[in-house]
Amino acid sequence: MTLRHLLLFSGLIIGMSASTQTAHAATDWMNPLNNTTYTAPPDITSGTAGYVPFGDSFTTLGTSKLITQTAGGTTQNVGLAVTQAANNQNGAIWSKSPIFDLTKQHQSVSMNVLLQQSSLASGDGMTLALSGKKPSAPLTPGAQLGVWAGEYNSTNADTSDYLKAALPSSTIVTLDTHFDKTLDGKLPGNKTNQYIGLAYPGLANSYYFASNTNSTSTSDKYIGQINFNNVQTGMKKIPYSSGVYLASPASEPVWHNFDVVWDRDADNSGGTLTYRVSNTDKDQASGVSVNTVHWTNSDITTIFGTNNVYVGFTGSTSTTANEDAIVSFHSIPGTVNASGTVKLTKGTTAVTASTQLRPSDQLAYNYNVTYDNSSSANWPSANGQSLSIKLTKNKYFLPTSTHITVTYGDGSTGTATLATSRKDPATIILSGIKGFTKGTSGSIKFVIPMNVGPIDKTDLPITQSRTYSDDAGIIIGDNAQIHLQNTDTTATDPFSVGYTLFNTGLTYVPASPTLSQVPSLAFINLHSLISGGSANPSVIELSTGKFTSTDLPEFQNVNDLNDPTTGLATVDDQLVAMQSPDNEQAKLTVDSSATSKWRLAVSVSPFTSDAGPFSSHAHIAFFNTTGASADNSPVSYWPSNTAPVSVADNNQSTDIMNSDSAKLISSNTTPKAGFDVGAGSVLAILHFDDKMPLVQRGTYQSTAVWSLTVAP
Repeated sequence: MTLRHLLLFSGLIIGMSASTQTAHAATDWMNPLNNTTYTAPPDITSGTAGYVPFGDSFTTLGTSKLITQTAGGTTQNVGLAVTQAANNQNGAIWSKSPIFDLTKQHQSVSMNVLLQQSSLASGDGMTLALSGKKPSAPLTPGAQLGVWAGEYNSTNADTSDYLKAALPSSTIVTLDTHFDKTLDGKLPGNKTNQYIGLAYPGLANSYYFASNTNSTSTSDKYIGQINFNNVQTGMKKIPYSSGVYLASPASEPVWHNFDVVWDRDADNSGGTLTYRVSNTDKDQASGVSVNTVHWTNSDITTIFGTNNVYVGFTGSTSTTANEDAIVSFHSIPGTVNASGTVKLTKGTTAVTASTQLRPSDQLAYNYNVTYDNSSSANWPSANGQSLSIKLTKNKYFLPTSTHITVTYGDGSTGTATLATSRKDPATIILSGIKGFTKGTSGSIKFVIPMNVGPIDKTDLPITQSRTYSDDAGIIIGDNAQIHLQNTDTTATDPFSVGYTLFNTGLTYVPASPTLSQVPSLAFINLHSLISGGSANPSVIELSTGKFTSTDLPEFQNVNDLNDPTTGLATVDDQLVAMQSPDNEQAKLTVDSSATSKWRLAVSVSPFTSDAGPFSSHAHIAFFNTTGASADNSPVSYWPSNTAPVSVADNNQSTDIMNSDSAKLISSNTTPKAGFDVGAGSVLAILHFDDKMPLVQRGTYQSTAVWSLTVAP
């Protein structure tokens, strides 16, 4: 097991300052439409926008507009304004070609949707449509949303004329934000002002006809109503979700993740369409609406008349209700046709929502990503770029490695780097994954091993259990962000991973030694800083050999660190990296059982900067204190004070500690099982072999690779 961390020699910096850049600000995410800007979709990771730009893929009809962003002199399409918060909008946006291919094993369109009401009531909503025929103009506005047939009919038997107003050869998923007493009059259960549903506007089975007792005219003798029905199967199933919360006040815009995914049956007899909308409960923070329909090949012909369909968006507003209906994309079918799955296992057993996981259990997240040769673009788009994956896990799940072996479709392997988010311990990023080239098919497979760590009893009491659901993750490239799906067919949300934690209260004992944390070190002149001088060494100090030493400089106790007036003469000015235990990057932690044998080694690369490398080799020794400020509190060198080890910056691995020597270090708070300095501080001291008369100003960096090996 290895962990990498940057060593920073923060010296020789003269007249330099740091700067901060904020991307995707709410005021400049999109070029204004009618003097309106929109809050950007949430970033996927820090610095990674939650959307991808797209090319000349869509045609606007009616009042709908493409939304652009200008940066660095380049203008790109970044979103769609299906409607804006103005009266009597009627718009549609359609792909220029039939980009959704139902013959493929997998197709998807993934996006963010913002439904933001004005000072009026919300309405009328928007739809995502898949259609075998693309209209040349927006269809009926208002409650029909540009897809439904009329509100009234002269008969309850003959629908031929009635259906002429509907979007033909189509399936739509509607996000309806305004109740209409006619079309919405037969909604199941408790009628709400807002709902999500799937139906077939051009087919008669999507409607029910009720007598219009208030009319004496033959033209509106019957009221047409959408015939939602969740309990049927196949084309007879018209899914509906009530009680959802879609629109929001302009001061509290809410973006919804919206995925529409097609998975073909293994026997090629048909397939399943799944749609999922997030943030659908009233607290705007959670809740998902998920539903599926299954179609046979015959159903596909009946619905669309073809296997290759257009992707469109329709929407409208009225004189009494309006809203912004804004779409940005994670992925567009045809550009990157890719999919990914995750399977959580405990040993050889697949984990489901009901599977109990306990401290010290060994888990594995198994990932499989595929890329289809029908994609029109590389993924990522530019040569030399790599993919990354954002993964969500429980905060009690502890990765046992930060270097993950990735196996590619051609049989080659590579190493990706795993990092845990500083702000959110439940988020990990796997980076450095080789991308795909258009015109070829490819795959990626990898496994992330984890242990269930100790569970805080104030969070989950001992002998109690709780069921969790984590997002399955997203694969990130500059031109597509693909939402992973769980292979667990029992999951109610296929884009999540479910499990149950049970707190046994037993001591956490990893199955094998685990290197959980390593320190990140920045070297400064500590004595100078304490004395009121500069923390950064100067060019003169290095050129004259101030920090040159043939032997390891000696520290005996905290006096040598805290008070330069009482420190030993040989250590008054040394380059020390000191990390407080309050800093999450501070500690070195080896989790191990009492009987496990292990050794810890470090290799350090040569220090270098933009000005070039040091002309002299550097050496680093590691030690720690107990954290006490009292005089004479001891300092413990690694692996021992009597035989300290110095690591040269030559990329050669050097053992600095093992399971036996760790037990003898006075400040080790877990001497019977691993290593942890507890309340103490991890420190390192840096010195050089020789003077460096030609040294240049700069920030010199090195990478330390920490390797934990199970000893025989």
